[in-house]
Amino acid sequence: MFCYKCNAELSEKGYCTSCGADVAVYKKILGLSNLYYNDGLGKAKVRDLSGAIVSLKRSLKFNKNNIPARNLLGLIYFEIGETVSALGQWIISANIQSEKNIAEDYIKTLSSNQGKLDSINQTIRKYNLCLDYCRQEGFDLAVIQLKKLLSVNTHLVQGYQLLALLYMKDEDYDKAYKQLQLAQKIDRTNTTTLHLINEITGGSGRSSKTALRSDEGVKLIKKSQDKVEYHSGNEMIIQPTNVKENNGLWTIINIIIGLVIGAAVTYFLIVPTQSQIVKDKYKTKENESYEELQEKKAEIDSLNSQLEQIKGQIDSTNAQLANYEGDSGIIPGLVNLVEAEKKFINADVAASFATLVTVNKDVLPDAAKASWQELYDKCLPQIMQEAERQYKSRNNPDEAIKYYQQVLSVDGANEDAIYNCAAAMQKKGANDEAVQMYNNYLQHYPTGKHVNDVNRALGQIQGR
Repeated sequence: MFCYKCNAELSEKGYCTSCGADVAVYKKILGLSNLYYNDGLGKAKVRDLSGAIVSLKRSLKFNKNNIPARNLLGLIYFEIGETVSALGQWIISANIQSEKNIAEDYIKTLSSNQGKLDSINQTIRKYNLCLDYCRQEGFDLAVIQLKKLLSVNTHLVQGYQLLALLYMKDEDYDKAYKQLQLAQKIDRTNTTTLHLINEITGGSGRSSKTALRSDEGVKLIKKSQDKVEYHSGNEMIIQPTNVKENNGLWTIINIIIGLVIGAAVTYFLIVPTQSQIVKDKYKTKENESYEELQEKKAEIDSLNSQLEQIKGQIDSTNAQLANYEGDSGIIPGLVNLVEAEKKFINADVAASFATLVTVNKDVLPDAAKASWQELYDKCLPQIMQEAERQYKSRNNPDEAIKYYQQVLSVDGANEDAIYNCAAAMQKKGANDEAVQMYNNYLQHYPTGKHVNDVNRALGQIQGR
């Protein structure tokens, strides 16, 4: 036992000899936890599993880090067919103590056996399906499903109890009693099982509502020359032995009566019974077919759901690919950015800028966006100067318009580019395009620095 404060080993004293912490209450708590663990272990050995679960839960309530108690609780859950609860306890145990913990072996054993896990999942799903059938009053389907899952998971106590309840509902107490006996073999003191057995047996330990007979049977009490006495329970049966033999006529009459009675029995009892057997057989097959149909329908729904998920993943992947491919994708954008930087380094600013404006900056990574903006800021003043030189000095409005439109393709609200592009269009003689561009300027800059020049140019074009 170790100190909760400094983790030093504790002595028999009520305080820690290492740090001085008061550990008297702490030691009592751990002692109670170990006491309940030992009690649970003892109960588990005699298959009092319900009692063991109660004791082990109390043990963990006092000390949640009691690894042996938690591992044993997981084993008991596994024994009664509650595998999910067992895995939960073992996973918690492994998280508390990851080294030298047998819970790791339990988890690995289950995880490595995919077939076992699938079988467990099917069992849980079928048991929940049985509960749904019961809520919907589909009791026959519930019985069929329970029989199937109990053939796979022979330790599911709750399955035996539910099947017994269904048999009791149909007043088939023999079958119910057998199911409860199977449940009791697994967990001898389960209160639900014991309560159901008491309902059937009336507290006698044997079914009082079934056709169970006394083990003693019918006993011969006395035999004499003229009679034989038998004792059955509390009743005395006397059978005479000196009955006279029937003559031939009575023999024939008895034979005829027997034939009539036999025919009547056949008509009224055997035929309806056989007919009912055939009906029950077909009903069972019909229920099984319906169950299989429901299972197939559930599988189809599950597959359709998976298909929709896959389609969504494909659409998402295609969207991501679209960001990388195409003229405005990431990859072509990075390639053109690198090409533009090379041209700028080679002092070909016009070619660099023409390549740069084809790049979709918005799809680039952050670092590439910064490089794009840096190159754009370097090229822009030189491009504007070159456009103005082409327009004014060389009298080449077409070349100037090309440069201005490159700027406007990136920055559609550049004041100087809008005005100068409109002026170049006017000089070229493209008055309609110039008017449209001048009006664009007035929309963006109604009080801009070129407003007077714009109004004057519009007056010249429109003859005012």
